Amino acid sequence: MKKYNLLFVFVLIVSIGFSQVDKTILIEHYTNTKCGICASRNPAFYNLISNYPEVLHVSYHPSSPYPGCIFSMHNPEENDARTNYYGIYGGTPRVVLSGSVIPIASQLLTATQLEARLGELSNYAVEIEQYHGNNDTVNVILKIKKISGSSQDNLNLYAVLAEKEIMYNAPNGETTHIDVFRRVLVNEPVTLNNVGDSIVILQKYYPDPIWQEDEMFVVGVLQEVSSKEILQSAKSDIAGNIMFTNYRKVEELNAVVYPNPVSDQINFIESVKKDFIKAELFNIYGQKISESDMKQSIIVNGLPSGLYVLLLTDNFNRPFTVKVQKN
Repeated sequence: MKKYNLLFVFVLIVSIGFSQVDKTILIEHYTNTKCGICASRNPAFYNLISNYPEVLHVSYHPSSPYPGCIFSMHNPEENDARTNYYGIYGGTPRVVLSGSVIPIASQLLTATQLEARLGELSNYAVEIEQYHGNNDTVNVILKIKKISGSSQDNLNLYAVLAEKEIMYNAPNGETTHIDVFRRVLVNEPVTLNNVGDSIVILQKYYPDPIWQEDEMFVVGVLQEVSSKEILQSAKSDIAGNIMFTNYRKVEELNAVVYPNPVSDQINFIESVKKDFIKAELFNIYGQKISESDMKQSIIVNGLPSGLYVLLLTDNFNRPFTVKVQKN
């Protein structure tokens, strides 16, 4: 299996509102293209969830009991890891609903089981965006916000890439495969102790040649570590052909600010000020140092020497980052 390095992760703290939001429910589906029972039970399951478009779905393909499944072989380690996380490795099909394992039955999931989770509220909000970058990369932005609640949850952020629909004549007779897991993007603890805390993670990935790039989406979940309860989840749009480079080439972004390295103040060139609405300067720990509306320079002469990150927001509310070296 081809391995990919995580190219860039940047965490920052900002302020947000103070009210609960609807919880988005996630179904994690464990199946296999060589599993005959899967072929007999999946159609009713897919028919059920098609009636609930607000519910998210990802299908994993563990290597047991059928290691020859092509979707499993594409990434056996991470397919198996998520299955083992819930303690259900060794048999398919299985369903996990918002972090709770559904007992084995003739029907994978019932409307009663699903509807019992609808209408729940969450103390957290999760948003995900993705768009094409340069050098064949896809940029992903994950925003996690604590908007209510006094408790300090033990949180983990888990985000994956999935392929919306794959047509494949499987050994078990299935021909259409929905929301197929491809790889993990993020799997790390996060801390959001206080109402108003927010974390933004910027991630990039290189699409695998066998993926249908215009079918790829990202699902992210905020999960309580001890109970495995999913506190909130979200799904990105398909990356499609929205080109980051149609806006401005990445290499040109470094020319947006000058000088770099900088000693006294960060300036913005006149020709791009109309395209940006905000610039925020952060240190390497994610702490905001300063902010500008692009009309004024950012003073840095009192800052320690080292690396900083400038987060630029354009007129379409898209974030861009520029590394700035302070002398």
